Amino acid sequence: MSTSKDKKILAQELFISGAHTRKSISELVGVTEKTLRTWIEAGDWEKLKNLHGVTRSQLLQDSYAQLKAVNEKIASIGGVPTKELYDAKSIIGKEIERLSDHSIAVYIECFSEFTGWLLRNHPKESRLFGNMMLEFLEARQRG
Repeated sequence: MSTSKDKKILAQELFISGAHTRKSISELVGVTEKTLRTWIEAGDWEKLKNLHGVTRSQLLQDSYAQLKAVNEKIASIGGVPTKELYDAKSIIGKEIERLSDHSIAVYIECFSEFTGWLLRNHPKESRLFGNMMLEFLEARQRG
């Protein structure tokens, strides 16, 4: 690994995957644990790691299950929703609509699959694309 930027990209990929400890990442990448901690905090990698574990399809599946439960509850009380059930249905519907759009979760899900493929098939190029994907995600999060 030649540059600090390459090391940082690899460290981020390893961290977000969740398969390694901080100590093993710092050893694999060749940086101190203090440097790794600085990168994690400055780049908000914990947030990215948490987002990585939650895919859009999982969130959509949960929302549809919640909507089904609300509809079943409405049916069990005669088919006319209470204000609370109506509000819950409305909120879940908006969440489904939001998740169906191009949210950050869509990009993370796609990039995760693509990064895995790149690492297996084009490891050298994965560093460059990994950095560009990170820049893109950070820009999307800012607005």
